[in-house]
Amino acid sequence: MNRVISKRIISLSTIFVFSYYFVISYASAAAPVQLFFIPENADVAAGDIIKSDIWLDTQGNSINAVDITVSYDQAVEVLSAEKNDSILNLWVEEPSFSDTTRRAKFIGGRVGGFAGRGVIGQLYWRSAGAGGKAVLDFDRASAVLLNDGLGTPAELELRQSGYNILAKGEGLLNLSSASHSDENMWYNQPFVRLGWPTTEGAVYSYLITRDPLQTPDDTIEEPVGNIKLSDLTDGVYYFRIKEKNPGGEWSQVVSRQIKIDKTPPDEFEVKISRSPELFNNKYFLSFSATDAASGLAYYEIKEGDGEPETVARAPYVLRQQKRNVPITVRALDKAGNDRTVVIAPLPLWERLFGSLSINFRLFAGLILVAVMALFIIWRRR
Repeated sequence: MNRVISKRIISLSTIFVFSYYFVISYASAAAPVQLFFIPENADVAAGDIIKSDIWLDTQGNSINAVDITVSYDQAVEVLSAEKNDSILNLWVEEPSFSDTTRRAKFIGGRVGGFAGRGVIGQLYWRSAGAGGKAVLDFDRASAVLLNDGLGTPAELELRQSGYNILAKGEGLLNLSSASHSDENMWYNQPFVRLGWPTTEGAVYSYLITRDPLQTPDDTIEEPVGNIKLSDLTDGVYYFRIKEKNPGGEWSQVVSRQIKIDKTPPDEFEVKISRSPELFNNKYFLSFSATDAASGLAYYEIKEGDGEPETVARAPYVLRQQKRNVPITVRALDKAGNDRTVVIAPLPLWERLFGSLSINFRLFAGLILVAVMALFIIWRRR
């Protein structure tokens, strides 16, 4: 392993060595860990923004850290490096890219380890000129660490992807969705509408799958041009289609990603607290919601009839410190589903006595003692 990555690997090994102890048992598999792009090979239109997902398949291994470098050629103009829907939950640094070195970096880890197939991140890019080929590849300095308590580098299988750059409208099936217009957004609709312009005499083969590598067979499908998909559960799907003109061969497979989340965030608890050590002894809210499919987007907090305030996370210091109005905390996921918790205002007696830091029961007891004392004095007269 060369010196360029040695420091990062040592750092990552130190960070994630403890995660081995979260694993009940670990068995190393002989198969190498695979790194590849989705789509792997495709025809794309010049000028269009392309999303290439960076995928990892552990092939039976358990891993807990990656230091991945993606290289790209002169035909590729990278617009951004992202970590959407990543299996990694701890990042040493944010994904980045450099047009000078023509490299993109993804360095992070997974506490507790990961085994299976999942997304590391994405590159968004475009190519200005038609007629060439754009290539994405993995630098041989890339490394993945096994979740074995030692930070052992895994054997890697690195797969390159090539994209044929075509002029707009040249040999590409134009697949679109009226219901899910943006492939990178989550939607909560119960159905999906997909459409494409048909060619007279042409036939089509397509499928809907969770596996981005699965391709349609040569079975001719109906209907064509405009279809509706129903009863899809939460998750990420890929609609993949190919076309065969009369007397011709099957075309390149065209794929469209569909992200569905119809389920609200999980139930969550909201607590109101205050402490002399925090926020000048002001009341504040603590809360944390989770969402299994698309993930939490943000929270809206409304006090009484006031305008809701958008926040990314807790804590939240109340504007109404008297606590005489209801408080509504609304958690929204990335598909727009929501879960709401409402906290009633404090009762009048608690606002009166609680705000003076006097225990109401003690106060009531003192009143009772005072009344009894006055009664005894009155009787002695």
